[in-house]
Amino acid sequence: MSFTFASTAATLEAKIRANRLINPPTAWADELVYPSYEDLSLRNIGHSVTQLLGAPLPNSAPLDARVWGDALPTDIDRVVVFLMDGMGYLHLQQLINEDETIRSSVEQLTQGRGPVPLTSVAPTSTAIALTTLWTGGTPGQTGLLGTTMHLREFSMIASMLRFTPYPGKHMPEALMQWGMEPENFVPLPGIAEHLAEAGIATYQVQDRILMGSGLSRILHRGVEGAYKHCSSSDMPLRLHDALRETRGQRCYVGVYWPGVDSIAHVYGAHNKYTQQEIKTQLGMLADVLASPDVQDGHTLVMIVADHGEYDAPNTIDIATHRDAAALLAGSAHGLSGDKRLGILHVRSGHEQAVKTAIDTHLSHALTYIESAKAIAAGFYGPQPHAPGTAHRAGDLIVIPRQGWLIEDTSVGKLDLVSWHGGLSEWEMLIPLLWQRI
Repeated sequence: MSFTFASTAATLEAKIRANRLINPPTAWADELVYPSYEDLSLRNIGHSVTQLLGAPLPNSAPLDARVWGDALPTDIDRVVVFLMDGMGYLHLQQLINEDETIRSSVEQLTQGRGPVPLTSVAPTSTAIALTTLWTGGTPGQTGLLGTTMHLREFSMIASMLRFTPYPGKHMPEALMQWGMEPENFVPLPGIAEHLAEAGIATYQVQDRILMGSGLSRILHRGVEGAYKHCSSSDMPLRLHDALRETRGQRCYVGVYWPGVDSIAHVYGAHNKYTQQEIKTQLGMLADVLASPDVQDGHTLVMIVADHGEYDAPNTIDIATHRDAAALLAGSAHGLSGDKRLGILHVRSGHEQAVKTAIDTHLSHALTYIESAKAIAAGFYGPQPHAPGTAHRAGDLIVIPRQGWLIEDTSVGKLDLVSWHGGLSEWEMLIPLLWQRI
């Protein structure tokens, strides 16, 4: 049995791959995939959510109608978005072909349609992608351009996951102790705030430890109620509670599960451990959504990811690699961004030396694009951008090839097996599965 949307999925994937936002100087440029912010990206999920609920965002940019079969679902009162952190489109396609249980769950979760591809954002990292999902803004519009960013208001590189200086050990969320206000850090309202103005409530199902964190205070502005859970055991029950208790309401329910990402970082992206996690979560979702007491006939459920994953065993450390000495010498205050998509603020007079070093010695693993050119090309989304975007983007965006990292151990070090953040097809392509219940 073939998925009924298989042809549509192939057409949309071809459209995504044809979107060539930038042209870095490398022979392997065609390996890179870019965000399709206009209508086939994570950004457009939030715009579709608000459109479906009858309260579209300003400058509405919903998903390409073909993901629905050319007709936006009508008579929808409740939208549920389940975000499975780290479940890439190509990985899911691979598992569908290899694992009959996963294929069966996908058939059930899509009522036979199968997954269609979307893109993540640049970079393909959780804090940036989730902020896009919860605001409808692109990274340029939210001002979040990397897991670590140089914040000139604090004169330092900071972690946007922990809201602390990077590196070193600090008090939890130290930046907030120094005056950062997460609720005002992103110059866009949250989707929950926007829906609340229209009298539509938003609920969030998430691990209790993550609720109320610095990132949560950006994402969940305006959320009316939280369904907190403690583990993988009570998570399906809390999700069931949320769907049963909001049945028949006009509302939005967000759900976040980090398991695939967490396991892939430890064991690698493609192995029995990540496969089991994906199988478990898809099966759980299929069972919960099949319960009659969560169904009302007017609910649209979307299952999506923030990014995919791929192992990256090779590293260029600009602090120690002899062929990267020009990058370290040219760095104004350390490499920021992500190890799969670095941001370099370059000292005056050093830009050409940095480019020459990459072109001459490191071109097998790295390429680059001037940040100003990337911004002009829409790499971080359309203008207008947040006030801090231009500075946080630095001078050069350094792009590693699949399987490679760029890091600066003079700033900090993190050892993982699987990574995301880059522009490879395994990281950038994400699945969308949907059904009406």
